[in-house]
Amino acid sequence: MVNHVVEGFDQAYIGYLQARLARSIPELNRFQVGALADFVFDTCAQNQDFEPVWPTINVEDSIDHAMVDAKVDTALNELIDETWDRWTQLAIRIEQEGPLTQQDADEDNQDDEDNQEEVDNLSVSTATAMSIDTISTLGISRLDVATGPYTLPPLADPSLSTDNAIRSQVPPSVSITTTTITRYPHLFIKILFDVLCSLERLNEDQHTAPAPQTSVHWNWTHHQLSGMHDWSYLNHYQRSKLVRGISKSINNNTPVDIERLPRVFSQQSRQQVTTLVAETQRALAAGTFSSEAYLVSPKVRLFSVLPTPCLTRKFIQVSHDSLGEIMRHFGLEHYVVPQAIRPVAGQVHDNFKILNLKRIHSGRGIFLNQLYTDGYSVCVPFKKMSGASSGQPLRLTDISPVAMQQMDVWGIDPGVTDIFVASNSSDPRAYLSPADLPDEPLLATPPNPRHQIRRFSSAEYYVKAGYRKTVANIKAWKQQHGITEIESSFGSPKTSVRQNITAYITEKLRHLDRLLLFYGQDIQQLRFLNYRGAQLVTHDLVKTFVDGGRKYGSHASNYNSHDTYMSRLNEDGSFKSRRRQHAHPSPPQPSETRNGKWRPLPFQPSTQIPLLCIGDGKFGRRRFNKKPLGLANRFKKVVRLAQRQFPILVVDADEAFSSKVCSKCGKKTLTNVTVDGGESKLHAVQCCETCSTVWQRDCNASRNIHALSHFAALGVKPLVFTPQDQEQADPSTTSPPDAQPNQPTPT
Repeated sequence: MVNHVVEGFDQAYIGYLQARLARSIPELNRFQVGALADFVFDTCAQNQDFEPVWPTINVEDSIDHAMVDAKVDTALNELIDETWDRWTQLAIRIEQEGPLTQQDADEDNQDDEDNQEEVDNLSVSTATAMSIDTISTLGISRLDVATGPYTLPPLADPSLSTDNAIRSQVPPSVSITTTTITRYPHLFIKILFDVLCSLERLNEDQHTAPAPQTSVHWNWTHHQLSGMHDWSYLNHYQRSKLVRGISKSINNNTPVDIERLPRVFSQQSRQQVTTLVAETQRALAAGTFSSEAYLVSPKVRLFSVLPTPCLTRKFIQVSHDSLGEIMRHFGLEHYVVPQAIRPVAGQVHDNFKILNLKRIHSGRGIFLNQLYTDGYSVCVPFKKMSGASSGQPLRLTDISPVAMQQMDVWGIDPGVTDIFVASNSSDPRAYLSPADLPDEPLLATPPNPRHQIRRFSSAEYYVKAGYRKTVANIKAWKQQHGITEIESSFGSPKTSVRQNITAYITEKLRHLDRLLLFYGQDIQQLRFLNYRGAQLVTHDLVKTFVDGGRKYGSHASNYNSHDTYMSRLNEDGSFKSRRRQHAHPSPPQPSETRNGKWRPLPFQPSTQIPLLCIGDGKFGRRRFNKKPLGLANRFKKVVRLAQRQFPILVVDADEAFSSKVCSKCGKKTLTNVTVDGGESKLHAVQCCETCSTVWQRDCNASRNIHALSHFAALGVKPLVFTPQDQEQADPSTTSPPDAQPNQPTPT
């Protein structure tokens, strides 16, 4: 229960704030709503690791900006008052139970190291108070915030206002951190229940049929087209393009061009599209068009207050006593020593001598006289000595310019879609004028404009680790054994109605034996393969910068080819193997140029020590745009640990404005490329309005990080990478977005 509340509270409450904001301000898109919700939560949570950041809200020119600003001010003040009122009541209850001890805080922080990159060691008693009037210091000029002392709103719980002393004194301070939630989960689960009830009421309000619509929503168009037979032949991009085109044709009252429909559409499907457009246009003209409420305003995603237990086997500890009982069960009593003999630190207990431990070399570590197993795989823990840490990580200012010239410097931009994108070259002279440029060999222009780019995507990680095959096997096995049909008959646990929760638990208990038999035996084998695959791919993340790894290196004989897939298990436990496909000793090398297009250099081995300058950007909380952030954080953790094994150095680099500055001309004039007549923006593709260079967003950012690392070693930072820079491109020198550059354009 504690882990469920700790892991889900932040996202559940932020989701509630997003639903309220989306309902109050429909003019904002989901990204703007999400940024405002994060701002409200961080403002009230007072968490030191997540400072409030005021987002930039840009709406379309056709929308009244003053109206949107007024709605934003009203909604934010209302939500901040409501959230602060919740925290005030929570702080009073926490104060009544007693402050959190430093020992509990240290223990909770130790348990949370795997979930957070930085451990939160802030206790409630030492938290800094932050009232509503202090948010005016964060640069929020559009909020109507009073400058005087903040007056607490009336408490929702009348029982808390009986003591006049509580109302007259300064309200207790509480910071919503992992430590606080871990110490008081019973208080936070009450807030989760109230939030869930509010979300259910929002969904119930959306059940009512909307008034006659004057235009169609793309959700409605997608719903209508998805019922066609030829819809399954289209990929994601083709479906999105078709939905936008049909919606635009209906709203503009123009006939649909049959010739522009996908070629896989049959004559029957083309006729259905034509009929759909014509009938919908007539209904809009007559004022009788009305779509389902959930197609105009989608329902809010709910969550479960109670934890849903996993049915797979957990790892259990096998001590020397437990191993003795196991040996007695199998008739090996003569190998068991009496229980009175306790294990000696640093020596193997006699019960474990039944195992062959000769392959464990001396110096490997001290066996802890215990095992962990889930019924299929076994974990053998060891304890070994580690060197004392200095406590101060390496910084760029600690490296001299002369030493940096002798290193293979990589600018690395971590992300979500791509775990990292790395570049080993840039032009530092593009960011400063010749008069301001230091006369340092480190800032010399590279002789070759081409350089290496190495990347590793999240999709590539999951495929090479075998997760995709595991999911496909589990799905096929569940359908074969009838597990899919059983699970589809369960109700949803994401409800606040007691009868529905009881019905869900009762139905699950009725099929519990069959579910445990499936998840407790067959799935364990696939879990071990996932663990094995993740270890191999994680190792390859580091090897990418040491010798190129399996993706960019020379493919040593002890590595699989980059196009060879892992063997997976059949249902009966046997392996299904594929004949090894011997690939070219290195990936296909690109040609020098093709139609003037810039190409990265192929892999070139280097004898210099790699210096990995990783961007220090924070992605927010545990998820970004509904995608997990674990891979980017895991990459940072792995490369830092790899410094003990491989000759590499890892430092943090400032990546502020690295995605907004063109690394070719050094101007902050990058804009996203638009498609479909300006209706959609490509987040990953940017165009510089000054030099007309088209960039892949992460590649450009990695080049900027590479240049910033050189400037940091010299103690210099260009003005274009600071918030004070408000320089705009000169209209006389700005090329149109579709202009052709004079030089080959990097991508």
